[in-house]
Amino acid sequence: MRLLLDTNILIWATGDLLPKNIRSLIEETNNERLFSPASVWETAITHGLGRDGFQADPFVLRYRLIHKDPFDRI
Repeated sequence: MRLLLDTNILIWATGDLLPKNIRSLIEETNNERLFSPASVWETAITHGLGRDGFQADPFVLRYRLIHKDPFDRI
């Protein structure tokens, strides 16, 4: 199954905030997880605005989601 993960799901997943049933669905090795690199960009912009209560760190998100191949970041 292909899973398209939006920004909120990515943030919650890296912060261990997902319900167990959703986390197990995402971690299922037979499932393909897809996300937009724009989600990392969106997190960086929101973090930079200094919104109250926004705890997500774009550097942690990028580290956990994107490997070091520069062409995968385009």
